[in-house]
Amino acid sequence: MEKKKWNNFWKVTIKCLLSGAALFVVFHSIDRQKFMAVFLRANPAWLLLALLLYNVSKVLSSFRLNYYFSDTGSHLPERDNLLLYYVGMFYNLFLPGGIGGDGFKVYLLHRDTNAPLKSLLQAVLFDRLSGMVALGVLSLLFGWMAFPEIPYHPFALMASMLCFPLWYLMNRLFASRFQKSFWYTSLLSLSVQGIQILSAWSILTSLGIFDYTSAYLTVFLASSLVSVLPISIGGIGIRELVFIAAAGFCAIAQDEAVAFSFLFFLITAVSSLPGGFLTAPSFKK
Repeated sequence: MEKKKWNNFWKVTIKCLLSGAALFVVFHSIDRQKFMAVFLRANPAWLLLALLLYNVSKVLSSFRLNYYFSDTGSHLPERDNLLLYYVGMFYNLFLPGGIGGDGFKVYLLHRDTNAPLKSLLQAVLFDRLSGMVALGVLSLLFGWMAFPEIPYHPFALMASMLCFPLWYLMNRLFASRFQKSFWYTSLLSLSVQGIQILSAWSILTSLGIFDYTSAYLTVFLASSLVSVLPISIGGIGIRELVFIAAAGFCAIAQDEAVAFSFLFFLITAVSSLPGGFLTAPSFKK
């Protein structure tokens, strides 16, 4: 037990250090006065819309996860499922050590329903992968539209068209139990990411950014893929670093991009915070 605590401590420490190092690089790469000027000009009404849209995407995400749980024989009442999802969001962002939000869901369901641990872990894993596949598809499509001048431009469209067939094949080969809900979960994944794009567009609008929005949204999608990696605290620092790197070869302003990224993180944090005041439901029969 003591060894596990130390492992968790070092995991959190390394994540904090990586986020801190990334933020250090970011704020030494931008004009901080311009950044603050952009950040403070955000229109609250558009930010409220962005917050609402982000939470709609999280509700749809909880529905998608419940499809995966159902395929393992552990369907949850939607109210309890949503409640558990928000508790998990809080764990993932504010308590990044230990088992995290996904691990907490698996632990709770395994404890209360005696559902096989392997099946629950697979459900959570494939739920995450489904979201990443949708992110990949939309990243390629937006990149294809936003950057027609890049080398091998037509291959971005071809690659986007191959993502879901390959994902279907992976499900068929390694997780056939999820086949019956494949199209539902895939549609929900695309819907989730589509609504988050609308949320991101609302943030850009709040900042008065109307030029090169397709470029900003492409980099936003790419940074979302990178931020999924468990190497930082809620993607903070890493997402901004992607924007800084992207500004070197496309028409986005560093100070605006970083302000946009920070506002998206704040919306994520505000949306996750209620999970800390909710009591996880019990599924004992």
